[in-house]
Amino acid sequence: MYEKIIGESCRFFADLPKSELDQFLSLCTFRHIPQGTTLWHEGDAGDHAVLILNGKLGLKKKAQFGNRHLIVGIHTAGSMIGENSMLNSEPRTVTAEAIETTDLVIITAEQFETLLETRPQLGAVILRHIAISTSRRLEQAYERLTVLF
Repeated sequence: MYEKIIGESCRFFADLPKSELDQFLSLCTFRHIPQGTTLWHEGDAGDHAVLILNGKLGLKKKAQFGNRHLIVGIHTAGSMIGENSMLNSEPRTVTAEAIETTDLVIITAEQFETLLETRPQLGAVILRHIAISTSRRLEQAYERLTVLF
């Protein structure tokens, strides 16, 4: 499993020493998601984030008018999604669905709090990775907005 997590397609933890990655992963769970599976719906309570090891997840949001959804993101290996709900316990802002069969690492808010309490330096490194990932996604959203206007 370690090779998948630090391999070519998933670089989220590429700079993390194996011993620290092992400590982080010992708190997490792994899940294999068949294509078409919905992980969560917009508005659901959220208490975990997922890191994509392989496959693709699509994120969609309800349109303001009508009963339509807009695709707001397609994420592949190395992407973490759901981190906002994990960190602030707010309801999900999007629906997440497996576009392809996908392998995930799942970390709950409780597991992340345990990490911060027991290994604060490692927790800070993970928070940094989450911030970078979120920042990149925000930059991509800005780019998509410029195409619309």
